[in-house]
Amino acid sequence: MPSHARTVTRTTHRVRNALLVVLLLLVVCAAAAGFSGFKLYKSAMSAKAHLNNVVNAAKVIKDGSTDDMVKALSDVSYIQKEAAAAKQDVSGGLWTLAEKMPVVGGDVKTARTAIGTIDDFAQTTLPQLGKVVTTLTGASLSSGDGQLNMEPIIAAAQQLATVDQSVQSQARTIEDLPDAKLGVVNNALQNGKTQMAALAQVTENLSGMLNMLPNFLGANSAATTCCLPRRIPRSAEPAA
Repeated sequence: MPSHARTVTRTTHRVRNALLVVLLLLVVCAAAAGFSGFKLYKSAMSAKAHLNNVVNAAKVIKDGSTDDMVKALSDVSYIQKEAAAAKQDVSGGLWTLAEKMPVVGGDVKTARTAIGTIDDFAQTTLPQLGKVVTTLTGASLSSGDGQLNMEPIIAAAQQLATVDQSVQSQARTIEDLPDAKLGVVNNALQNGKTQMAALAQVTENLSGMLNMLPNFLGANSAATTCCLPRRIPRSAEPAA
């Protein structure tokens, strides 16, 4: 075989081999992308299921009767477990990488922030709210001499003022999140904004009611009045 022909043959083989390597790399990358996409989808569906459980359990607190609310707040471990599981589902390097993807990266970041805020509410704020309810339901309002015992109400008002501050902050965090581009994500986000805003309104109303209750019941002494925390309505708060 002439040297020229051998050179052409070797060049053809090298080109073919290079193309095969490139093709193999593309197949591997496509498989990896498909596997990663499947993992993201699977964990996203799991997070959605856990969040649905959180929402359904929290509805009793927000919309149920007083007895149902007291019962639900006496043990919030289920809500905490489901919220933590949802946060775990969207944690890890794969989700961090997904935040940097074009088009959907912003939606991923929004969803992770919302889930993290809900988990923070479940782990820190919800137990404090349960403590307020325990303080009120487990206390006696009679001082034993025919007078009203205002100390449990004052203690609950102080606790609830702290709870309300946390809820307002968490509600603002979710409210300030940008609208998502993907319809399914945006629908869930808007529902989350509505639910958190409603919950923030509930804690604000309860805080105001507890602040006024001692005076309404006739406890007008300076000692009682000075101990009550003051709550500024959201409409009167200075703009950030």
